Amino acid sequence: MLKKLKIALLIVILAEEIRSVRKRTIRINVGIDEQQLAKIVNNGKYKKY
Repeated sequence: MLKKLKIALLIVILAEEIRSVRKRTIRINVGIDEQQLAKIVNNGKYKKY
């Protein structure tokens, strides 16, 4: 019984770690996209003047 509980807890902990890693990678990708958009916008402004 105790072994089953320990295994269940380990599975839950691993699932939470996987979720947190996915959230981090999504945030990093969004940050890169925002930087690229800012560069495009800035380049567009300079070309107009």
